[in-house]
Amino acid sequence: TEYQRSIESKYHFSTVQAACVDEAFQLGLVAHPPWVDKIMKLYTLLDSCQGVVVTGSCGSGKTSCVKTLAAGLTKYSEGQATVQHSNPVVYKTHFLNPLAVSNLSQVFGHIDSTGCWQDGIFTHLLKRAVKSHNTETWLCFDGPATSDWTDYISHILCGNQMLTLMDGTRLDVSQHVKFILETTDLKKTSPSVISKTGILYLDDGVLGWEPLSEAWMASRPKREREVVGDLLATVVHQVVQFVKNS
Repeated sequence: TEYQRSIESKYHFSTVQAACVDEAFQLGLVAHPPWVDKIMKLYTLLDSCQGVVVTGSCGSGKTSCVKTLAAGLTKYSEGQATVQHSNPVVYKTHFLNPLAVSNLSQVFGHIDSTGCWQDGIFTHLLKRAVKSHNTETWLCFDGPATSDWTDYISHILCGNQMLTLMDGTRLDVSQHVKFILETTDLKKTSPSVISKTGILYLDDGVLGWEPLSEAWMASRPKREREVVGDLLATVVHQVVQFVKNS
């Protein structure tokens, strides 16, 4: 019935969220509630979209959000596989910055002077992802989202979800592959990309400095935590408030 499906959906969602919270602690992070909410929104977007743009200022928790969700879903899948006696799905993330190289052909591949196709970083990872079984691969582009390379992703996200390389190789990217564009803003992003992706925005208020300091403090010796903790609670908090209000 509809009621039963609703209960099962809520149970599934809460179980995934609990797994993400556990993995956040394993990664040395603080499961700050507003940030966990963003993780679950990312989960919802990836469940319905093959491409997602995660945007927000530096230090807003974008990368950690993606990594924690991947780890949480892997843990959830392992638990389900134990119950159902099946193989778990492993969620893998690969991060690359297309603008970190001198030529985009090093990322997306090219035909060399001999007429042979040479894979780029992205096409190499994509071929591996398409062939993987019981694995969902997230290819994460971390850097300024300029039209120089985002148009390439836009082509992949078109209706047929087939990528044809210049050597004639056709890759079906409809299964086991997700594309995540992680960037600080969308000023130079083409409208075609925005129209084909889900968008998750992490504003500065999602994380703040307190969870970052708490995670850092947890790794320090006890005596250091006692001394520095008082300074953070008094001096740093007041300084941050002064900067915000000035």
